[in-house]
Amino acid sequence: MASARSPIMAQLKLSSHMLSMLERHVQKVVRTSELLQLPRPSIKSPPTRVERWTVLRSPHIDKKSREQFEMRTHKRVLKFPLAGNEVQLRAMLQTLQTMELRGVYAEMKVLNDPSADAQVPQEIAQEWRSWAEALDAKGSNGNVTTAENVEKSAKESASSA
Repeated sequence: MASARSPIMAQLKLSSHMLSMLERHVQKVVRTSELLQLPRPSIKSPPTRVERWTVLRSPHIDKKSREQFEMRTHKRVLKFPLAGNEVQLRAMLQTLQTMELRGVYAEMKVLNDPSADAQVPQEIAQEWRSWAEALDAKGSNGNVTTAENVEKSAKESASSA
């Protein structure tokens, strides 16, 4: 028997240079969805990206003496079906927004499937999209920057000057 597909899927892409940290954050997200009694997200592991460099040890002599370095980027893709209880979906969204994913780059997308019959309230889908946009606007410190945070920091810097 084929399972019914959700009309809207939330896709959370996580990537990190440290595999242990990435796995820890994936488990944290999965546990959160289970605590909120949402369906378990499907987890995919895209290929690890490996970048390699070779550098001369000395710029003057000994061209044969070289050092080699590599950097690995591990990735995980979690897909959440968004058809369900509206309260649970809001709770999951708020939890993901406040969750600290230190050392892990997170990217969120909301995928539509127009062929499915059930519909998720537009407000929920819009909240997921706005959170995805906020993730794209991350600051250098790793915190999500919002318009309110920018206004607060501008007021604080103006008052201190």
